[in-house]
Amino acid sequence: MAKLSVVIPAVDVMVNGQAYRKVDRKAQAGDIVKALSRSFDVDTGAFYAVEVDASRGVFYRDNVGSRRFRLERTDLHEVYAPVAAAPSETITYENAQYRKVDRPAREGDVVMITEPDDAEYTADEGVSLNQPYLVMRLDSADDPQIMNARGKEYDTAGDVFDVYEKVTRPSVEYREVKRYANVGDTIKMVEDADAGGWLAGDTFIVTSVASDKAVHFTDNDGDGRRRSGTDDYVVLEPIVATTPTYVEVKRKASVGERIKIVAAENAHGKYANGDELTVASDDHLWGEAVRVNEFYQPVLYDREYVVLEPVPAQAIAKPKRYAVGDFVKVTGNSVTHDYAEGSVVKITETKDNARHGGQQFHAETADGERGNWLVTNDVEPATKAEFLAAKAQTQRKPAEPAFSVGDTVKLTVADGGRPCYGWGRVSNGDIGKVAYVSSDSISVDFPKQRGWNAKPEELTKVDPRDAFAEGDKVRLISGGNTSGLHDYETGDVYTVLAPKSPVGNGKVKITGGGQPTGYATPDQLVKLTAEEVAAIQKEAQEAVKWVAIGRKVGEFKRGDIVSFTRTDGDKGVGTVEDGGSFDSAIGVRIGAKPYDGEKYRGVYFDEGDTATLIVPVEQRFDTAA
Repeated sequence: MAKLSVVIPAVDVMVNGQAYRKVDRKAQAGDIVKALSRSFDVDTGAFYAVEVDASRGVFYRDNVGSRRFRLERTDLHEVYAPVAAAPSETITYENAQYRKVDRPAREGDVVMITEPDDAEYTADEGVSLNQPYLVMRLDSADDPQIMNARGKEYDTAGDVFDVYEKVTRPSVEYREVKRYANVGDTIKMVEDADAGGWLAGDTFIVTSVASDKAVHFTDNDGDGRRRSGTDDYVVLEPIVATTPTYVEVKRKASVGERIKIVAAENAHGKYANGDELTVASDDHLWGEAVRVNEFYQPVLYDREYVVLEPVPAQAIAKPKRYAVGDFVKVTGNSVTHDYAEGSVVKITETKDNARHGGQQFHAETADGERGNWLVTNDVEPATKAEFLAAKAQTQRKPAEPAFSVGDTVKLTVADGGRPCYGWGRVSNGDIGKVAYVSSDSISVDFPKQRGWNAKPEELTKVDPRDAFAEGDKVRLISGGNTSGLHDYETGDVYTVLAPKSPVGNGKVKITGGGQPTGYATPDQLVKLTAEEVAAIQKEAQEAVKWVAIGRKVGEFKRGDIVSFTRTDGDKGVGTVEDGGSFDSAIGVRIGAKPYDGEKYRGVYFDEGDTATLIVPVEQRFDTAA
């Protein structure tokens, strides 16, 4: 049974402790709907939970679990949306903790939309309010791009949302100390920066210290910053672990020794593999078994554990010390460095740093760049051969061309200048698409001239939507009746409402289809030329004439007077003897009446012949009524 048990107070509907409120919009996942009329397995006045199908959209399950779609019928359903509680400061997403922050979203953050720019569009795209979504990337306008329930990208432009950043648990525990920082220390900011660059709680590595003890570091925006005194930060000093290091030994344990469970078999819910326990006594009654301090029953068989033997401090290997000229592979990023993890680099400068494995150092990357400070804990030894291989790979990588096939470009010749290859039929400011790229010239398809050649310096990349303007006539060349284009047919002509609608996920907003608005990507549209628009208008005017006499366009009847031109050069004026349409052919007798005259001509429209209606038979005065 899918019907919900609800409690209805004065205003809201309560379901399992969650309040829902009636809303005037389409249903979306997470809502509930109230059935307004009875049908098979659906009760009038009952509430049902809304789910989403990736291909068919939203639905609910009736009393027997069958899916019910058609939730857009407001005469059949009322929609109730969950009443959002006060935003939590922390949330859990994909088994990770996130905390709410007051800053623009970044890649890897989680956002929760609280107020959509267009609620209907957001619901249609399968995006729910007050639900966490991972930021996949930021677009050119720094708007977060998230993934909707259908696995497609959704643009949050215009939406109001809360931002949450991942809370990372450091592998090393630190204590906060109020003192002057030294080079290599990690400092934690205690207040937000007045001019941006960090928030309270952000951490940075000190790169240098001035004579007045002012510290220098690089902020979140990549800018070098200086801070005097200790009012703005505290120093994070790692807490040195006192837990001894152990090795695992397979033998009989003695009283007081630590053991680790590796093959639990008699646990009864008291212990599991990986647990560490302390031996309390040897159990002679059970034979090869021990009892532990943590519980009396059950006993632990000797085959279930290994003994943890402490390793003397002098036996613990010290970390390797690196020298200038050594090669290392970057394996981590505990100090917010700017080297790519997995890359091999060459050390160019070293300093002692006891808090991060013993050393910190600058290094040269395979492409010759020098980064900021690395530390011992974030690297492992590498070889010169690995570095040279990476360097050779970098040198083989071709430089990216300034323009690529498919780019949208604008002709931007300096005032008073002239294109290298002449103007042709284009004008300064025209927008087209790159068709071919060579070493010193670009071929562009402009609306007025295809294959127009230009020098790279004469072109500027622009947003593909800049090729359109409000009121333009466009033909939809792909994507008809897909998401955002329902009731818009591929091949039909529509009108641009807004080339850069903030709701359209980087798309062009159009109108003229079965729905009031549609959203198409620029590559799904072709802008019509003035000649094409004029031809369409002429066809529309021609259609009005045919409708006025009660006929379909191109419908000829016996007795019509027409002029005709055939592909063999024969032409004339006559009377239709055999009716037809533009889809087939007509027979014309040269004369005023059918069967009156010697010349009969077949006019075959599918072979290129043409005919023009002069007088329809219904309007002729020379024929009997």
